[in-house]
This record gives sequence, C-alpha cells and structure tokens, in this order.
Amino acid sequence: MNVPLLFERPVLNVLRHFSRGVAKVSQTAKDDPYSRFALKQKAETIHHVLGFKMSKARSLLKKDRALGQKPLAHFTKITESLGSLKPVAGQREESTNLFLSSPPVVQRNCQFLQECGATKATADVIASCQNFMAVPIGVFKSYANIDHAVDVQGRWLDLVSEPSWRLKNEQLLEQHTTPCSSISHVRNVVFSSYLARKWKISFPEVLKWVEEGIKTLPLSIRRLMRTVSVLPKIGFDQESIWKNPSLLQSDSDSLENFMFTYREDFLGQSTSQFLLEFPEVTCQIDFPSLHSNVDNLRRFGVPMACIRNNLRDLLVQDPLVLQGKIRQIEPYPELGVFVHHPRFAKLFDDVDTVVLRVKTFRAIDKRQITFSACTCSAKDFSALIQQRAQLRLSDEALRYLANRTGQPSKSVKEMLRSHPQSRQLGSENMKKVMELVAARGFTKEQIFNGLHLVLYPVGLVAKKLDELPSRPEMQPIETTIKEPTILQIVVYLLEEQFMFTGNGVFAKPPENKTESVARGETNSSPVVN
Repeated sequence: MNVPLLFERPVLNVLRHFSRGVAKVSQTAKDDPYSRFALKQKAETIHHVLGFKMSKARSLLKKDRALGQKPLAHFTKITESLGSLKPVAGQREESTNLFLSSPPVVQRNCQFLQECGATKATADVIASCQNFMAVPIGVFKSYANIDHAVDVQGRWLDLVSEPSWRLKNEQLLEQHTTPCSSISHVRNVVFSSYLARKWKISFPEVLKWVEEGIKTLPLSIRRLMRTVSVLPKIGFDQESIWKNPSLLQSDSDSLENFMFTYREDFLGQSTSQFLLEFPEVTCQIDFPSLHSNVDNLRRFGVPMACIRNNLRDLLVQDPLVLQGKIRQIEPYPELGVFVHHPRFAKLFDDVDTVVLRVKTFRAIDKRQITFSACTCSAKDFSALIQQRAQLRLSDEALRYLANRTGQPSKSVKEMLRSHPQSRQLGSENMKKVMELVAARGFTKEQIFNGLHLVLYPVGLVAKKLDELPSRPEMQPIETTIKEPTILQIVVYLLEEQFMFTGNGVFAKPPENKTESVARGETNSSPVVN
C-alpha cells in the first residue's frame, strides 16, 4: 500500500532528525573528557583483572560495542564480585563474557568456585559457570584450575556434617552418586542430607525438592544453608518454603538488606507480605538493583500499583538498562499518561520504536496517543497514522485523570464531554497541566471541579494561577485558594479573557495545515500557547 506523501514526509523527517541526533551524540561523547576518563579506567580494570596490555584492553572496548557501553560502575562491581578469586586471561570472547555478566551472577559463581577449592579460573568459567555444572567433579576441577588433590566432596561434607552424622552422610553420598555423577548432583545430594536432618523429612523427598529448586545453578552450600536460615526470619515458614523450591535461589544478604531498608512498607504493603506474595520475585531479588529500579520508576511517576502489576519486567532486570529506557521516554509526557496502564512495562520492550511513534504522532498532529498505538504491530500502526479523524478520548487518558482526581472514569468522561472543545484534549498538554496543579498543592476535589483546565495550554493555566493573588476579588487569597471550586473559577477567568469564544486559545495555526504537515514543521503541542 502506498502511503500518501502528506503522512510520509513527517515520518522521514523524524527519522533523519533522529539519525543526525545519534551522530551528534556520538561525536559529543567522543569529545567528552569524562568519557575519555571512563574509557581509561575501564581499560585499566581489564588490565589489572585479566593482565591484558592496555593497548589490547582499549582495543577490546572499542571493538565490542556492548562492552564499551557498560558504565564504569559496572566494571567496578565486577571487580568487587570476584573477591579473592583470580581470573586467568583467556581469549577475547572469554574476557567479554566476564565483563558482560551481571555482578550478582559473577559473585554467585565465584562463591561456588572458591567453595570447591578454586583459587583461580579462566574468565569463561567464572562468567558461565553454570555451563560446566553437568560434568563430573574430576572434569570440573580441570576446567576450573582446581588442584586434583582437592577433595571437593569432603569439603562439602565438612560443611554440613556434625561428627556423629558424618558417616551417615557419606553413606547417602555413596548410595545416590557414582564417579560419573555431575558436580551439581553431588552438591544437591550433600545439601539434601543436611536439609533432611534439619527438617526431619525423608531424604528422597528432599533430594527431589532440591533438584527442582536449584537444578544446575552454581550455588555454594554455604549460601544455601544461609538462605534456609534467613527465610524463616522474614516470614517464610517451612510449609511456604516447601511450596516454593525456587526460594533456594535467593540471596540471603539481599533479602536482609531489603528487609532492613524498607522495614514495614514496600510499594504500599507490608515488606514481609510482599516477599510472601511474590516468591518468584523474592528468589531473584538483587537488592542494589531492586532499590535502584524502584527509585527510578517512582521518580518517573509510576504508581506503586503499576510496579506491582509489572514486577517481573520492572524490578527483575539490570537497573542500568531500565534507567536508560526511562531516560529515552522522559522527554515525551504523552508516555507518562500510561503509567496507570496494567501492561505499562510493555513500553520498555522496544523503546526506540515507541519513541519514534510518538514523534510521528506529533508530526501529524494526532493529539490522543493510545497505549495500543505505541505497542501495536507495524501494520496496525501504518493504518493508524493514515486516519485523518482525531481519536476519541482514550481509555488511558481517562484512567490517568481518574487516578489524579480520585473519581471514576465515567465521571471524568462526562465532565470533559460537557466542554465544547473536548476534542482539543492532547495527552502531552493534559499531563503537564495535571502536574502543574498537583505541584501547586490543589486537592483532588479541586482538580476534578476544574478538570476542564486540561484542555487549555499549560502556559496560560500557569499564568492565570500566578495572577490569582493580585486580583482584588480573590482576597483574602489564603482562604479563597482553599475553596473547592477555585480551579473552576480559573477556567471561567480563562474563558473571560478570550470573550468566551475560544479564539486565541483553541484557534488553528493560520498557516495551511496540509502544507505545514508536509514539511514536518507542526508544533509538538496540539494547541497554541
């Protein structure tokens, strides 16, 4: 299908502008002194950790884009996660794997390797330890540079066995393993012997449960024992833990930091209740990442209920990645209207596409931007931008205004319908006006009574609010400003200024709209300031 030129050019203009912007940012980053400093520090980290020459480390960072874009803090965390385990420099790909891994994964792998007796290991084994968990202990020791004289099974038995139980545990190990058993299975048998005695449950049942919970993950027995001891402290009884074997994957330190930091309340509910309600998130909590993600989302304006509805997508991911995506959508207030949408996290699936679509809607003067339009297929979006008629008041806008006013969506819809210029409502301007009146301290009742303000340019609304203290009829302002209908009066004053005609507020630009759109020069705001 051929797209009419009227709609094609703005899209092309946006693409060209975007590509020029990327080139400009790249050049700016190259000339930025901090970027040069960060590159040097990253190269020095690779040099000290892997022993590479500085020239090779710099070359590695420049050639591998994913590695080069990692912030300096990431390299520092990886170094800290290694602890006393010394990586052995390997091939270029191995080095990339190590520094592309998340710090919690590197820390977990290092704990397991050190418990097995490793003092050094190749970068590939440290980064991808789970890939080597299916091999026998003897083979694993050769991969991990562990001395062949080290008795890995004996080290584990020493951790879980009191002298009186040592013989019993050794017998269980002989019965349920062979020389060809994988290292993960041997670890599971040893840990199950400890857990069966602690919980007084039959060994076969516990072994089956442990195998289901941790499978082949490289979790050290020390970490597993500590996790089992911490879970009851935060509200999980033995029955709850038994129902959710994946809880064994939890990091005890992160759970304790989480409980200490948030104490009684997290996202509007009891901290322990949150952990019990979402065990699949509990077992993945990396406290620094979760803490950073929550702060970033709340600053952006995402309500607590929305975060709870999108836990997997919003909390359990790299905070640096999430922060970058939030920065991409921050310049577009229209997208902030979707924070109450139950599938808000879907916006982050392909941020570049979502942002480009918002720019396209601005270019063709589509005021009502819907969630489905930002996340639909390319074919459906192509059909949308060719619709000449303005969309009706979107469900997302109604949900947003209902949340801000504390009124049902139906009441909000009826209130806006009563205004003759209700079709002038634009997502971007609406959000700016709502943020303005909320920042001025107006109550939800006052905002609802003056809801028609969202139809007026935010600049005019701010100006009219600033004039209130100087108007004689508004005195004493301290009392008047608290009246439930004060914002309704502001709407009246705005209309009075323009002789109740809307001319100058809702007037269309004098230039022919078709010509303006064809050149891609329309304003991003749907109304004139």
